[in-house]
Amino acid sequence: LSAHHPAAAAVRGRTLVAGAGTTLASAATGGTSTLEPVSTAGIAPGDVLLTASGEFVVVDGASAVLTLRAPLHASVPAGSGLTRMTPTGIGATTTLARAAIPGDGLLPTTGPLTSPVVEIVDGARTEYRATGLIADPDGRWRLSGVRGAPDLRITTSAAGFITDGPRTHPLAPIEPYFITTALGT
Repeated sequence: LSAHHPAAAAVRGRTLVAGAGTTLASAATGGTSTLEPVSTAGIAPGDVLLTASGEFVVVDGASAVLTLRAPLHASVPAGSGLTRMTPTGIGATTTLARAAIPGDGLLPTTGPLTSPVVEIVDGARTEYRATGLIADPDGRWRLSGVRGAPDLRITTSAAGFITDGPRTHPLAPIEPYFITTALGT
């Protein structure tokens, strides 16, 4: 995520319809809050844009350079596409089970979502994220970046080999050895 969202913020499935596109006149690096497209015709504050890296951004100001409400996560090269997206139908709605912070990729919600794009609305900021996944019955779905997940359950398999797993691997150290080793003691 790009912004802080409090617990109980609305999370709902959204349909985004692709509209007119343009290309970037110059590269934009992750962390920047501006984009310089070849043309800003038809782009206004509040518009949702899809970058070539698959990231949705919301325009805060539009002139020769677009100012974004939140910084980009991923870099995009000059000449790459930028597509204006129009939010349409609203799908199932649930809420965040805990507060979310910028960089979160694991969003525990109070109910399941089945939409490939979600809109997080908290009254202060609205942001859109492609999940690429469907929530489990507990309302969890994942994007890159993890906070709040205690472990991973991994199964490995390949042709000609015996399948191994599932094995559970904790994400946080549970032995004091790991902490002291990491600190060099």
